[in-house]
Amino acid sequence: MNTNALQVYLIGRPQAGKTTAFDALTDGGATASHRRVSDVPDTRLDYLNDVFKPRKRTPAEIIFCDIFAQKAGELQGRHGAQFTTALGDADMLAIVIRCHGELDVDGRPVDPVRALDEVMLELVVADHSMVERRMERVEKDLKRGQKEAAVEMAVLQRCLAQLEAEQPLSGLGLEEADLKLLRSFALLTLKPLLVLANVAEDALTTPPAALVRYGSGKGLRVVPFCAEIEAEIAALAPDEQSAFLADYGIAEPATPRVIRACYETLDLISFLTAGGPDEVRAWTIPRGTRAQAAAGAIHSDIERGFIRAETVAFTDFQAHGSFAACRDAGCLRLEGKEYLVKDGDIINFRFNV
Repeated sequence: MNTNALQVYLIGRPQAGKTTAFDALTDGGATASHRRVSDVPDTRLDYLNDVFKPRKRTPAEIIFCDIFAQKAGELQGRHGAQFTTALGDADMLAIVIRCHGELDVDGRPVDPVRALDEVMLELVVADHSMVERRMERVEKDLKRGQKEAAVEMAVLQRCLAQLEAEQPLSGLGLEEADLKLLRSFALLTLKPLLVLANVAEDALTTPPAALVRYGSGKGLRVVPFCAEIEAEIAALAPDEQSAFLADYGIAEPATPRVIRACYETLDLISFLTAGGPDEVRAWTIPRGTRAQAAAGAIHSDIERGFIRAETVAFTDFQAHGSFAACRDAGCLRLEGKEYLVKDGDIINFRFNV
């Protein structure tokens, strides 16, 4: 497992379809673990694998985690602390919202907007509890004369006011220094969010308009996802999946759509390494990463000893068919450490340690 893989934690109310969605996103999984790894689909990597026929093809990976469902009003005190701790390693949260059926777990009419609002409020409540506990400790530091604690207290006071207004911390406009100070607390409303709308079988690609509007107003992307159907698809052999998808008029399973939405939400891209007999591989980095830092995704030694990045865009390589032809065409370039890596770049790093 790639220890640098993107980690997406699924949360939601009981009976939202969260565990079924988890099974679908992880092809059912080989184990009963609540934490499973899925490959990130990439047709560019498939193409390079066909060209070079290396011993190994290594896609980027994404880790999905299925966290216990939370009921309204229960994320306080010790239970809230357990929930925050459980989500601490998440790079982002995917909220599963049930959008079909008549009654929810509390016996009320199913209302996706209300359900999303309740989950968002629970995240705010969990963060409020965390911030209050931290402020108590900082207050003691101030009484001991630790003047540097005043900076942290000022940031926490701003956070508390935002949370008491029932608003997520992501809307507070915190500076990078403030975010760095808060990073170790794993505050949930600072994490990027995605909404998985668990729709009925007859609405496979269409989430409820009201949920989309509500999510859009909060800057949340909503992805339609019929958990039951997608779990059935994931359990089929690859050759059987195509026929199943055709029967339902689905262009592709939801898993690639969800993974793309995760990457887009976090503004991540992939660069590729290829050319030798050993491996073709995809590497995930934030958009805007410079070449020397991208080298560090492979190994810290390559970053430290960086000399040049021999680079060609995937589309250019596909058009010309080989590195030699790309060199002759002038599209195989030597880039320095400040070069901004583009999505789909094929890179060979030159380094000396």
